[in-house]
Amino acid sequence: MTNAYAAALSAYKDSAVSTASPARVVVLSYERLMLDCERAVECLKSRRPAHEHLLHAQELVLALQVNLDVEMWDGARRLSSLYTFLYQELVWANINKDAAKVATCLEWIGPLLDAWRHAEVIAATHGLSNGSSSVA
Repeated sequence: MTNAYAAALSAYKDSAVSTASPARVVVLSYERLMLDCERAVECLKSRRPAHEHLLHAQELVLALQVNLDVEMWDGARRLSSLYTFLYQELVWANINKDAAKVATCLEWIGPLLDAWRHAEVIAATHGLSNGSSSVA
């Protein structure tokens, strides 16, 4: 990939995220979290370094947690606790090179991604997709 192409691709991705609705940003974050964890499992199983994938996954979980408004709905505190659990599991997996821990995280992340995708559709259907509140 040429430097110009890489720069253009990066600018496009930055623009796509900066203009996305809050619900879309959450879905994009979960999709990348899934990808990072899947790549980490693949690396760990083949005894290749997974550190970068796991660090990025940890950063995403922290970003989701920081942007979660725990006063917005009843389940937010439980979701925050789940984010804490996921973060701790990813740290443990990174330190101990444990693919099974990452796989356990994927078992939680997949259904959450599906739920946020569904929420995004509902928000768009009801004209709520341009709000600026924290939803993660």
